[in-house]
Amino acid sequence: MENIVLKIFEILSVDFKNNLCETDTIEEIRIRVDKPIIIKSNMKEFFLHNNGTFTEDINNSFFPKKETLSKIMDSLSGYSLFSFEEELKNGFITTLGGHRIGVSGKVITENEKIKTIKNISGINIRIAHEIKGCAENIIKYIFDGRNINNTLILSPPGCGKTTLLRDIIRIISNTKGQSVAILDERNEIAASISGVPQNDVGLRSDVLDLCPKSIGMITALRSLSPTLIAVDEIGNSNDFSSIEYIINSGVSVISTIHAKNIDELLNKKNFYEFKNKKYFKKYIALEKNSSFERIFKLYDENFKSIEVNKNVI
Repeated sequence: MENIVLKIFEILSVDFKNNLCETDTIEEIRIRVDKPIIIKSNMKEFFLHNNGTFTEDINNSFFPKKETLSKIMDSLSGYSLFSFEEELKNGFITTLGGHRIGVSGKVITENEKIKTIKNISGINIRIAHEIKGCAENIIKYIFDGRNINNTLILSPPGCGKTTLLRDIIRIISNTKGQSVAILDERNEIAASISGVPQNDVGLRSDVLDLCPKSIGMITALRSLSPTLIAVDEIGNSNDFSSIEYIINSGVSVISTIHAKNIDELLNKKNFYEFKNKKYFKKYIALEKNSSFERIFKLYDENFKSIEVNKNVI
């Protein structure tokens, strides 16, 4: 896979060899017109300086011009940004390798819907990290050889819930022989381009990308005959209603949700009524401690702790 980080730094004329963080730990690169460039790595922020180095000191930061953003967007889109117009309606594009480029700028609307975004003034480059095998020690709690336990993965942003979900899908699809339908509304699981997944989501997986989750789950149930439906970042009441319908139809569900821990999940408004129905049989919580270690916590349907481990991802 082409190293998108080095490609961006080459455009910025930055020599990365002398900087503090490694390319494989970078999670986000935020570039805004006439504002400091911010690199997020291991939950720390680094600023690009005029001398080409990155430090945690904001002084003497490099301020990019609009021409710099245009050059980066041209390069990352293969000099055909117009071909991503449909994706831009959602505020981002997906590049080769599965990296997602969120954009800000002038929003063009039509019939009260976003048509596209022009005059781009800021980009948020989220670096895709595909970690095959990270779910190997977890899969035994989800798939018992006959049944797939309905599972909810929770974490705050940047703790790896989508990375874990992707590998669970890959394993269940490849080695467990199960058909999986993936609802990829934000295009972060499979990272499809022109309908073709850039990430390995398994040979028995079908993807509905850029499709609203609540509608797509029902569509997948009726048209793709899946054993499992996988969906990222549920939250509203329609999502939970669709999940309830799917589970009552005999199809399993694995999903993720934003929550910093199990207590925050239990207090979420849309989850409060859902939890007593015990549709989810397993809960996986991903957290980071003060040493930036990822902590894996497993709970049963009654929210009783089963296991705690470090550095699962």
